[in-house]
Amino acid sequence: MNSIRTPLQKQIAIKKEYIIDSDPAAGFLRSRRSVRSFQKKGVSRDTVSELLDIAGFAPTACNSQGISYQVIDNPDTLHQITSVIADWAEHSIETGSLKNSLWVQNTASTIAQYRKDGKDTILRDAPYLIVATAKKEQKTLGRDNTHFSLVYAQLYAQTLGLGSCWS
Repeated sequence: MNSIRTPLQKQIAIKKEYIIDSDPAAGFLRSRRSVRSFQKKGVSRDTVSELLDIAGFAPTACNSQGISYQVIDNPDTLHQITSVIADWAEHSIETGSLKNSLWVQNTASTIAQYRKDGKDTILRDAPYLIVATAKKEQKTLGRDNTHFSLVYAQLYAQTLGLGSCWS
């Protein structure tokens, strides 16, 4: 496909061995699952870098690019993030700022369970948290671009034997 930003003469041809038939492609896409139970063992930085490299190939609106990733792997920081999210969610539910949303129905019980027994029902004890960000001036395009890149990361994670869940 020819475009102004990526003219055909500058495009790299897709190698024949990389083109997959529709049945394996459909099977792979149908096999995507959210994982909410993580092993205690870590993932190497090289593996995380590989994952984010592939995520960077996700399409972006108007080829705007500009996605940055923050990788958090410190257990104390992850616990603090869980606590802050729980506080924010409770506040949002109590003030009604998110009333009548499906999110409220699902989240209220999750937060109640977290408060009751301290079990991480938010990050699910994931060894890593990857936050994708875009420049503020990109507004909704940037938000959407981060979503696309995280979907690429989630799909590629499967090929590395990694589970993932995002929101």
